Amino acid sequence: MAESPDPAVLRRRLQIELRKSREATGQSQKEVADALAWSPSKLLRIENGAVGITVTDLRALLGHYGVRGKQVDELTRLAQGSRKLTTATYGKSVPTSTIKFWNLRSSAVRVRQFETLLIPGLLQTEEYAREVITSYSTPDLSSEDIDDRVAARMDQQGLLDREDRPELYFMIDEAALRRWVGGPEVMRNQLDRLKKRAEADRLTIQVLPFELGVHGGIRGPFQILEFAEGEDYVLYIDDAAGGLASRDMEAETERYLTLFWDLEAVATKPWELNGFLDKVLADFNPKPAGNDAPESNT
Repeated sequence: MAESPDPAVLRRRLQIELRKSREATGQSQKEVADALAWSPSKLLRIENGAVGITVTDLRALLGHYGVRGKQVDELTRLAQGSRKLTTATYGKSVPTSTIKFWNLRSSAVRVRQFETLLIPGLLQTEEYAREVITSYSTPDLSSEDIDDRVAARMDQQGLLDREDRPELYFMIDEAALRRWVGGPEVMRNQLDRLKKRAEADRLTIQVLPFELGVHGGIRGPFQILEFAEGEDYVLYIDDAAGGLASRDMEAETERYLTLFWDLEAVATKPWELNGFLDKVLADFNPKPAGNDAPESNT
């Protein structure tokens, strides 16, 4: 069982192994909880990854499942590592839920992301990211907090430069490309960044043009993280409060995965990206060639 330094990933691997161990015994969560004199909600939260588990409780649980020897030691190490999650790396201005998501994404073997209105965070320039983060900020968020969040987002882009980075598939609605975030110069730089990023191996960018009309992705942005064989998918979608909601329900994850494949089929092909972006870039500078009139900002 390969280990990862990311506590959120260790917790997820632990919850998968515990669920498998229970299912192998044929027992329900309630039956196990009753046998250990636990409340049913306690085991539910452990298996969902909502809470960690102490070594004492883990050993009691594994003993009940009949797990012995080396596997106990491996799961104990996962439990100990999974309880070390901290926000210290990025400062208190970045929510713990966001850091947990970043930790999970960093260990995925494949990432699929669809965005309707904004460029995906992993592809944003610093100027673009600052405009977005500032626009989302609340009155109690200081300029230092904004700086921290921008720095954290830029730091996360190191994922794209790793030799062992996951396969990355980005699906972007044309609306995100044409929305003037920070003005035309910021957008020119941003679209140029997309061109450069698309040159990398194992990174694909496709666009859903306006001419498609209404499509299934209109319901909102989402990401699907795919892990190593034997570990399942994780679906993240934007919730009503602007945060990230994790849904491990198999049917819903499968529905979004099918939706992503459907969008891939009708989106621009990867080799068409530069031509499409050039057309969008031309609209950010409507000044006719040879005309020295000031650039329009309308």
